[in-house]
Amino acid sequence: MWQGEEGAVHLQKPLLLVVREGGMRSVDGTGHQLVTAGDAVPAHRVHDPRGIAKFLMVHRKEGLDVLFVAAKQTLLEVWRREKKGMPGIISVMHTFGGDLKWNPHVHCIVTCGGLDGERWRNMTFVPYRRLRSAWKYNVVNGLRQWGKEQHKGTAYTRFNRWLAMLYKKEWYVNVGKRLDSLEFTVRYIGRYAKRPVIAETRLKSFDGETVELSHKDKVLQREVTLRMPVTEFIGKLVRHIPEKQHRMIRYAGLFASRVKAGKLGLVRAALENGALPVYAARPVRSWRERILEWTGTDPYRCSCGKIMRIAELVIALKNGGWMLVQVPP
Repeated sequence: MWQGEEGAVHLQKPLLLVVREGGMRSVDGTGHQLVTAGDAVPAHRVHDPRGIAKFLMVHRKEGLDVLFVAAKQTLLEVWRREKKGMPGIISVMHTFGGDLKWNPHVHCIVTCGGLDGERWRNMTFVPYRRLRSAWKYNVVNGLRQWGKEQHKGTAYTRFNRWLAMLYKKEWYVNVGKRLDSLEFTVRYIGRYAKRPVIAETRLKSFDGETVELSHKDKVLQREVTLRMPVTEFIGKLVRHIPEKQHRMIRYAGLFASRVKAGKLGLVRAALENGALPVYAARPVRSWRERILEWTGTDPYRCSCGKIMRIAELVIALKNGGWMLVQVPP
């Protein structure tokens, strides 16, 4: 990827684009049908104690949902205004930084192009200024809509004044170096999708009271060591545990569940000569089939050689009791 005229980021044969907080990088591959990598997040630096990060800590679920929706709307809007059709988007939420601080941001993987009717349109460049301004607008507007439902009168006036201050800040997208290796790109995307808060290799020592860990300081550009009491360390970890049933990986555009079955068939037909516009989803296998494939042993087969059947299920309840579930013959 290279940056030419001001306000545009040009991509060289990528199929995936990554947009993230503090930067955007292109994943440029050399193999067949790669994709671009990009993460879209509050790509801004607000040096203010009343900044957005603290707001997202207090209003966690609602705030993170705003980021997810804003990232999706931003990418769909930019692709639509460039007349590149509908892209496929995978969004992954991270709430942590390298030193375990609270740093909510979204990593988005988006196809470098989109489906326009039955035709695939390649995205040859990303308008830098439009991406930045659309992201800022969608985040602030999402927070404003939430504020209208939660605050009234002077409370909403103060909240709206804070949003106005936030909107005046300089938001930016930083263009990084391109990633050429297909193998590295796949590992890079997979690592971000299921990345833990801290890797075990970064934990240096523990004496029963103090934890010592390392992280890369992006300002100093070198590894630094942190020491903290074990209670503080645990506190920094548990605050990144997502709320129950709050999805931290989401799909939009071509990858959205409600349209994926129809759209991906059209994408395949548009990209491959002679392909039919049909998307064959993998059939859902039963628990028995998965165990049999994994272990080679049929969990329903008794040691005597006969096939067992489930007669009843017993479920443990939160109040300490048990519930018997009858299974029809």
